[in-house]
Amino acid sequence: METPVCLFVCMRRIQLFSAIEQLEQRGLIVVDIITLGGIVKTLAEATQTFDRSTAKVWEPSVQISVTENGARALVAIAHWGCKGHRASEQAQKIHLQYAAETLNSFRLGVPTFLFFQKEDNSLEQV
Repeated sequence: METPVCLFVCMRRIQLFSAIEQLEQRGLIVVDIITLGGIVKTLAEATQTFDRSTAKVWEPSVQISVTENGARALVAIAHWGCKGHRASEQAQKIHLQYAAETLNSFRLGVPTFLFFQKEDNSLEQV
């Protein structure tokens, strides 16, 4: 079964194409992409600091993706070598969890899937 998703990510083109292909193999079809350098870090900080004002900027776009464009899930991907979020793999995985809390605070009634893209471009679900 295929699930249309809204993807939160910022990575080099080759990483992005690889990630989208791997998501499709898992039945997750990307209908929208919301991107910004360090987006996972920014979403995580909104939960960690209890200041959701920065993340609220994306809420209208996420609502459109879900209500108008048919996204039935949200996907956030952190990745190795991220220039916008220079942190260890373990720290990025923790930040993914916080980012999910921020995305879930939009109360759109859709699940959030989290992935870490490794140096070989393989995706690991977090």
